Amino acid sequence: MADNENQRLASLDLLRGFDLFLLLMFQPILVQILTTCNNPSLQGVIHQFEHTEWHGFTFWDIIMPLFMFMSGITIPFALSKYKDGRLPVDGKFYWKITKRFIILFVLGWIVQGNLLALDPHNFYIYDNTLQSIAVGYIVAAFLFVRCSIKWQMVWCALFFILYIAVFAVFGHSDYT
Repeated sequence: MADNENQRLASLDLLRGFDLFLLLMFQPILVQILTTCNNPSLQGVIHQFEHTEWHGFTFWDIIMPLFMFMSGITIPFALSKYKDGRLPVDGKFYWKITKRFIILFVLGWIVQGNLLALDPHNFYIYDNTLQSIAVGYIVAAFLFVRCSIKWQMVWCALFFILYIAVFAVFGHSDYT
């Protein structure tokens, strides 16, 4: 392909495919096969594909952070034309990132399974990975395009301190 502007980052596509394969194919099938075997020695392998209480770390715990990493790493590639001035940071830009935020956020409600049930008792405003990606994307996209690297680091530190403070105050320092 002669046009470098529109080339995709193959390694990121491969990582995204691997992550989705683990999520949709490998884990459900492998756990079913291993459970069917009913071999106590395989329990350690099965445990690696379950979400656990906060008593340690399992292989399955990389899925959500991996999605967050992939969505964040694409921002410099996708938005560098705005940062370096090849495209204007105007209403079209803000609509583009806002539209992506809205789509991901609403899809998160649908995937949650409670939006379409129309049951307000089981509906949560912010509850899953897609919504985390949506919020992270809009904030990171705005900061990437509008701020220098120095200010991006300052904002990152402030967000981290705020995140810890919210858990400390509202979560009573229970980070599980």
